[in-house]
Amino acid sequence: MRVYVSTNAKYAAGSLKGKWLDLKDYVDRDGFIEACLELHNDESNPELMFQDKEGIPDCLCSESRIEEEVWEILELDRDMQEAAIVFCDWQGGWDKYDFKDSYDGQYSSPEQWAREFLDDVGLFHKVDARLEFYFDFKRFARDEMVNSMYYDEETGHMFRRF
Repeated sequence: MRVYVSTNAKYAAGSLKGKWLDLKDYVDRDGFIEACLELHNDESNPELMFQDKEGIPDCLCSESRIEEEVWEILELDRDMQEAAIVFCDWQGGWDKYDFKDSYDGQYSSPEQWAREFLDDVGLFHKVDARLEFYFDFKRFARDEMVNSMYYDEETGHMFRRF
């Protein structure tokens, strides 16, 4: 996650002067803001402007703000960061407890999720393996996507709806 930091005054004057900053380089939002203000210490009271961003959900960053929750996401391991970003985009916000409760894993398809889910709950454990052939995993997965699950096609992350 990174942002291009400039100021409104520079932008208004036609300058694109600024710098890309990696958010992982800062312990928290306060440290990040302090670095931004130091970067633009040529202004007496710089009004920061985040002109571009990479890897940060829209709901946590705009031209004029970066939310503290970004650093909660940065504390996660890399794979979970990706899942958290998908969650933010899907939910329009971040709540680490809702994320942990709803995240169900990463799958190549909803059908793969359905097979693993039904295996985990033991649906076919006491049934002759030949009968599994007659079960429509694709249809079951589709129904679950409508009723209680969200699957991100691009990344394969699966979430339970509340």
